[in-house]
Amino acid sequence: MDNFEKGIKSGAGILALAVAMGGLSGDGNQVQGMEKDIPLIKNVDIVAEPNKNDSIGIEHLDDGNFNVILNLELKSKPKVEDKKEVYLPSDVEAAIEKEWKKENDENYLNGNYLPTEVIEAKKAAAEAEQRKIPSVVIYRGDTSEKEIAFTFDDTGANFDKILATLKEKGINGTFFLLASEIRNNPERWQQAVADGNLICSHGTSHNFGLCNESEEAIRADLQGWEDAVTEVLGADYLTKFKEETPYFRAPGGNKSATLLKVLGEMGYKYTFYWTTEDCWSMEPENNPNNLTMDQIYINSTKNGIIFLLHPPHQSHVDEIIDGVIAKGYTFVTLDQWSDYYKNQTVS
Repeated sequence: MDNFEKGIKSGAGILALAVAMGGLSGDGNQVQGMEKDIPLIKNVDIVAEPNKNDSIGIEHLDDGNFNVILNLELKSKPKVEDKKEVYLPSDVEAAIEKEWKKENDENYLNGNYLPTEVIEAKKAAAEAEQRKIPSVVIYRGDTSEKEIAFTFDDTGANFDKILATLKEKGINGTFFLLASEIRNNPERWQQAVADGNLICSHGTSHNFGLCNESEEAIRADLQGWEDAVTEVLGADYLTKFKEETPYFRAPGGNKSATLLKVLGEMGYKYTFYWTTEDCWSMEPENNPNNLTMDQIYINSTKNGIIFLLHPPHQSHVDEIIDGVIAKGYTFVTLDQWSDYYKNQTVS
């Protein structure tokens, strides 16, 4: 029996510890012992292959010592003549498996391996705590950069023209859509998502008094929108939406403690308002200087401003975009300010 085999059988615990730490050194006699079973391949012997992606190798050094290499990466495996299988003791294999999980399993956190079911339970608990927090009202975006978010609401045939203008200008918008708009125009919104636009919830009924309804009625309204999204954009889109961009805009901008509570319980972290809007701004009492709609939007441009425009006024989108860009601003979708929202408090 050669030295290497004796070492494996009598010192498996030491080898397991060395492998778990990523390396092992030995003397020349041990090297020769291993060479009897595993032919040298350009100074590296493949000792074991625990899985199809990684190998355990013996790296021979010029001074006669060697290292055990865990997760040996080979661009292409060299041809090996008369290669013999090597079977490691179970505790050594267990150490190798643990080290592999540590380096490859995303659930190995802070040096402590956690089973997937534990990770999922912790995630569910965190989400449950989050849902106890009412939806946070957002009035504007990040003010540190010269960025504007162009958002659009409701439903209407002019959405095709709006989407075409955005695509021509090379920008994306955020659309708070009704469930009926999504259901009635599936190809429109499937393509809009593919083009990089963000689709968010405006509910089902467009009831300006939704904030005064019962909790059950509010949930039903929100669920109706989610059902439409699942049917048209797919369950994966809804899942991603609820995880990454759980954004809602209340019909008419009307809110209440009950509405924000239910929104929070259903996973809608943020409720969005706006800083410049078409219908309200064009009312005579709100526009004493009789500005055009283009002028109202362009003049209001500041860092983090949220524009809201409805489909009937789509003819102004082109000029508004050009005027804002001329002032040195860029357009973003609301999710691009996600880090900023985390610092906001319940309103």
